[in-house]
Amino acid sequence: MRWGERKLTALCLQEIGITPKVGDAFLFFSARRDELKLFFRDDTGSNELQKKLPRGGFVLPAASAGVRFTKIAPQILEHLFRR
Repeated sequence: MRWGERKLTALCLQEIGITPKVGDAFLFFSARRDELKLFFRDDTGSNELQKKLPRGGFVLPAASAGVRFTKIAPQILEHLFRR
């Protein structure tokens, strides 16, 4: 979860074939699913929001078999990052 803009941009391109642009958002999570990082671009540049749960983990939607990513609704992101 220490990766910055360059590594996250490269990961988006290499893993899912998408170059992040304004309006795109990507959600990364740790192996234990107790940390999330939201990486997105807007008119001011790239941004990152990070959230960690001290106990337990996040329940995230699963990708289909053989697929390395999944699209999720904005409402789910809102739910994950609310206080």
